[in-house]
Amino acid sequence: LVIGINIGYLNVPMPNNDAMKKLSILMLVCALAFLNACGGAPSDPEDEFNKLMAYGYAEDFVKQKLKSPPSASFPGTPETIDHLKHLGAFKYEITSWVESDNSFGTAIKRKFVCVVRMDKEADKVYADKLEFD
Repeated sequence: LVIGINIGYLNVPMPNNDAMKKLSILMLVCALAFLNACGGAPSDPEDEFNKLMAYGYAEDFVKQKLKSPPSASFPGTPETIDHLKHLGAFKYEITSWVESDNSFGTAIKRKFVCVVRMDKEADKVYADKLEFD
């Protein structure tokens, strides 16, 4: 099933949530690469991409622990950069927040800390730590 928007004579498919997340990450990496080329942000685009991937994995690990994963809301991409800390060798600490419904259907905002380790050789991702405040 392809959902699209009819724009004149063009039928443009609407991307799903995973596609939107990947597109957002790609756009951010491109923007950071552009700023780096202009001397505005001294950062490695591949490292920034890995950080954002780690954040996406942390979101997945957090959702597994929620009462209502579909209701989960996380900070936007610009804010997530401030919530990431590179610990070395594809290991990242994410200190952020999630807002989701509890058992009674009330939206609650909670802080969390998640340490994500990406094993590139085994093509696996691990949550070495996941704590909620």
